[in-house]
Amino acid sequence: PQTPNPKPQTPVSITTYPFNMPNLIMSEKLGTASNANKKINSNTSVPTIKNVWRYILEKEFSKISQILDEGFTYVAMDTEFPGVIYTANVEAKSPQLAYSILKSNVDDLNLIQVGLSFSNDKGVKPEGINTWQFNLKFNVNSEKSHPESIALLKDAGIVFSDLEEHGCDPMEFGNFLMTSGLVINSDITWIAFHGSYDFSYLMKVLLNSALPPTYEGMLTYIHHIFPSLVDLKVVINDIEEWKNYSLAKLSAEVGARRFGVQHQAGSDALVTLESYFKLRNQFLNSDYMHRQVNKIYGISVDIVQNTFSNQQMETMLPNFYHYQQFYHGQNYYGDLNQVNAFGYQQSHISMPTPNTSNDGFKYQIPG
Repeated sequence: PQTPNPKPQTPVSITTYPFNMPNLIMSEKLGTASNANKKINSNTSVPTIKNVWRYILEKEFSKISQILDEGFTYVAMDTEFPGVIYTANVEAKSPQLAYSILKSNVDDLNLIQVGLSFSNDKGVKPEGINTWQFNLKFNVNSEKSHPESIALLKDAGIVFSDLEEHGCDPMEFGNFLMTSGLVINSDITWIAFHGSYDFSYLMKVLLNSALPPTYEGMLTYIHHIFPSLVDLKVVINDIEEWKNYSLAKLSAEVGARRFGVQHQAGSDALVTLESYFKLRNQFLNSDYMHRQVNKIYGISVDIVQNTFSNQQMETMLPNFYHYQQFYHGQNYYGDLNQVNAFGYQQSHISMPTPNTSNDGFKYQIPG
């Protein structure tokens, strides 16, 4: 089917802060300044995205634990991170080589935002706040990043000086996430779109360490920490008309509304949740959806069985060329010791020509 014309952006309600920080309210750019200061009617159909800074981190995780107890156990997740700085020309379709590149990037880089959006099994959202956007401490001047990714996030309204001053400590975020009831809990269904990096970064903050050294070890950890998950990229990968879709294209195709700004984690998590229930309730039958559970596009085909056919290998391997954030022409951080630690020669590592598509750096794959 032809891609529909982009729909106008829908305003989103924004909750204010318990302290006087007008610069942060303005910098969110998820809505107008007047929207940011309006009181929200609990009966409104407009979703509410809560921006979380370090001052209210514990309080907001307490609220999340409460809505889990109330049955809102479907959580869509998105992360924003500072790009991809290591890649490789993968001549042999080796899961370990592919994983080693993912691990090198995640181990060396740090999270910027995490978005979590909640509903029950019918797609009904909790009243009031239903989406949380966690802003993590990040120093753009000292931490590794890819310049094109940082530019894209700035264009999306992320103010890096606010992250440095007011961002949540990643270790504290990981501790509260671990004790919230969200992980190691088979009653929770996690939903992502192209979730290889998203789940890997959450794994990093939960473990407060580098990712497991082997591909098999990573699968074991994921199955333990996220025992029930759905990756929408896996769901659409067998549908010829949709397999190359970005999240933006998919959400437009299925009629899921976008609230807020693309490439902010809260907005992306919310549209991922909306897209999941549109697919499940209106487009795809339950048997097909059930067959896609516990598969992550870019990490695994089937986390439980861990058996792969040649066709499944195509889904399992990360497609590192769909990211726009490559520094063309040179290795941005010099030698790639982490990748070499896996036994691969540095000569295998190169920087590909950047994808020039306008559809968004995170979800594009070659046509």
